Amino acid sequence: MRQYLAILRKAIDNGVDRADRTGVGTRAIFGEVMRFDMAEGFPAVTTKRLAFRSVLGELLWFLAGSSDVNELHALGVRIWDGNAYAPYWLPKARFEGDAGRN
Repeated sequence: MRQYLAILRKAIDNGVDRADRTGVGTRAIFGEVMRFDMAEGFPAVTTKRLAFRSVLGELLWFLAGSSDVNELHALGVRIWDGNAYAPYWLPKARFEGDAGRN
């Protein structure tokens, strides 16, 4: 957590402001690395709620090489719905629920 907060502080203090499509903008720094010893536990960000079940479901979905959001739905995960059902994507989708990952 300390590494994450230190990088946030560096971004606030020294980051480069960039325009984005939302008009809000972002502040970026590059080349930062965080290292974690998994023997000490999972490095979850604790400054906000973590939807660990969704994260695990998405990880298993990635590892399986799937692009079918219906498989995520079976796990109660809907985080890819915005991509799979976006108007710009639907004409390109190969099947109902295709997230276009492969």
